Amino acid sequence: MEAIGVTQVRQGGMDDLPWIRSSWPDAADVLERHLVGQQAGGQVVLVARNGSQAVGCVVIRWTGIDTPVARASFPEAPEAAHLFVRRESRNGGVGTALMRSAEQLVVARGFHQLVLAVGLENPGAARLYERLGYLRSGIVELSEYDYTDASGIDRHAVEWNECRVKEALIG
Repeated sequence: MEAIGVTQVRQGGMDDLPWIRSSWPDAADVLERHLVGQQAGGQVVLVARNGSQAVGCVVIRWTGIDTPVARASFPEAPEAAHLFVRRESRNGGVGTALMRSAEQLVVARGFHQLVLAVGLENPGAARLYERLGYLRSGIVELSEYDYTDASGIDRHAVEWNECRVKEALIG
């Protein structure tokens, strides 16, 4: 996988959970759920590491994006989802390294297109994706999901997301 500076990106596994829990406890439960999904074969979890610290992650869903209009528009494209970089590691190349590694995996599996959804209230992520060549599709859809926050409280989120796509990926 790709490394930028001392940041290394590689596929995560269940055996990484003790290390993730010790270095990034706020993200451990979410990452554990993604890693369980990875075991089922429908997705891959990439984890970025800086020394002994977990600093970011992204999930590649081979089954594609789950919102209806985007799925109908890009039925064969995998989705990059849940890109997350620790606050203190942002703007240091971690998100770029994760997305470049995701693109390499997508190409290695024979795909040439990758889609993602970015929240309309997340301009920082939108700037990253734009810089990396992800184009606006014109598709904006409502997304609802449940998650557990850093305090262990279950939450329900509703957000508007814009579908972005990168065509003609090259390995």
